[in-house]
Amino acid sequence: MNRADDESRAFIDSIPALAWSASSDGFALSVNRRWLDYTGLTEEAAMGWGWTVTFHPDDLPKVLEIYGNARDTGRPFDVEARLRRADGEHRLFLIRGYPVLDESGKVTWYGTNTDLEDRTRADALRASEETFGIIVDTIPGLITVMNAEGGIEFVSRQVLAYFGRTLDELKRWESTDAIHPDDFPRVIAALQDSGENGTRYEVEHRLRRADGVYRWFQSRGFPLRDGEDRVVRWHNLLTDIDDRKHAEAERSNAEEALHKSEERWRAVFENSAIGVALTDISGRFLATNSAFQKMMGYTEEEPRADLSGTRPRGLPPIELAPCYRTPRDKRRQFQIEKQCRRKDGSLIWVSDNVSLVPGSKSVPRFIMALSEDITEQHLASARLEAAFEEIKRLKDRLQNENVALREQIDQAFMFEEIVGASPALKAVLSSVVKVAPTPSTVLISGETGTGKELIARAIHRRSPRSGRAFVSVNCAAIPPSLIASELFGHEKGAFTGATQQRRGRFELAHSGTIFLDEIGEIPLETQVALLRVLQERQIERVGGSHFYRRSRDRRDQPRPVDCHQCGDVPVGSVLPVECVSNPDAASPPTQRRPSGPSRILRQEIC
Repeated sequence: MNRADDESRAFIDSIPALAWSASSDGFALSVNRRWLDYTGLTEEAAMGWGWTVTFHPDDLPKVLEIYGNARDTGRPFDVEARLRRADGEHRLFLIRGYPVLDESGKVTWYGTNTDLEDRTRADALRASEETFGIIVDTIPGLITVMNAEGGIEFVSRQVLAYFGRTLDELKRWESTDAIHPDDFPRVIAALQDSGENGTRYEVEHRLRRADGVYRWFQSRGFPLRDGEDRVVRWHNLLTDIDDRKHAEAERSNAEEALHKSEERWRAVFENSAIGVALTDISGRFLATNSAFQKMMGYTEEEPRADLSGTRPRGLPPIELAPCYRTPRDKRRQFQIEKQCRRKDGSLIWVSDNVSLVPGSKSVPRFIMALSEDITEQHLASARLEAAFEEIKRLKDRLQNENVALREQIDQAFMFEEIVGASPALKAVLSSVVKVAPTPSTVLISGETGTGKELIARAIHRRSPRSGRAFVSVNCAAIPPSLIASELFGHEKGAFTGATQQRRGRFELAHSGTIFLDEIGEIPLETQVALLRVLQERQIERVGGSHFYRRSRDRRDQPRPVDCHQCGDVPVGSVLPVECVSNPDAASPPTQRRPSGPSRILRQEIC
């Protein structure tokens, strides 16, 4: 602002005339440098009524009279009078004055003194008008002067530049689009009201710029009255407020959006089925919703009590320890479960989902907790745990009773498909019980139909391998040329018709039991390969070039097996494929049995 004043002052000082300004009562407000240089007075001496000493004593009364009339009528004036120069000489000047209203409605007179000694009156008048135009044009804002009826008499240069029209065109402003059509009725109403009452007016409306853009202006009109208090002119000051209007509109829209957002969140906050509590960092309650109040049994005001002891019991500050266990803990959300005491004294379990709303730096602005009553879940969980304990107890009891019952069944019905109670059969089954837990290879001999496979299955079921496969092979039913392929498997292309690799029965019985019925029918060359399986625990597929080694029990070391032809007596072999040893069990023919289907098992340990 100081820079603008300095520039304006410098501009006025450059005017080629004696320029001045004064209040409506003639009190001098300012003079330019040429005025001071001509009169030889200081600026302080010229202010107020000090300027009167520069006029010739005979001309001063006339000047004061004309100035008073102009002040009363509000019209510009001009008068010729003699002014004393600094050297004491008086020169004739044409003195012109023009009234201007500022924003507050105060009239300020601006004038120039033109030396008539050196130029003609016409030149002085033209220069004075130009000077007045310059002075008016330096005033910020658009200035117009209207007569009492609203007709435009004068506009500043800024007005012409803004509208891009001539003065004659602007005089027909009522019939043009200079004022926005939506604002035109309001402007006319304000002018008519002020014209009837003679009061100043102020109205905001839009004016069309030369490029067709409408901008907001604040129009303020100040009436100028004559000696009879009649309005003779209107001085109008138009101030551009378009930027302010847009800022206000944006602020209004933002406030409205904020208000709607607050209403939505307030509705969510109040109507939430889950309790919501807001606290500051110290745990002081800021707000709670109805669900939280109902859950804890307190009113809306009670939880807001301070921390000095008036806080209702049962409402401790939200536990922040899980969030600040270590200085490096940056969690902003966590969940805790705690017991709280309601207002009526009852205890409930509450689950809090806590969120720390970020604030300045690392300090949260406030804390929000979504609280839910989980008392029923806790009780149900306790009941469920008790039920599981009862189920476990009953399960253990049932398992024990099942084991005892199985032992009773085994004692009463012995070995499932094997039925009998003769001493010979009991002896065979006793041998089965003894040999089944061991990883031994068992040779079962007996005539066809004596039940060798039943004995083999009984051994398998009572062995540690009962959960694995039991593979039964009838060696007599397999052609001699295919027995090796059936037992040990073959590689692709090992013989005619071997179109793909095939696993043998020994591989299928891995970790289980294989029963070789009618083992005496196996060819001698195949018995040699079988002996390798028993001794070395290695299987070589037909047509293969490497061995597949079988696992063994570490408690037993490999021992040779005497695999020989058993004459005309068909035999069966029960082979646990992991381990190798040489027990031998024999069963006499049927005619030697004392009780029909009973079987005899004889075991020989080498």
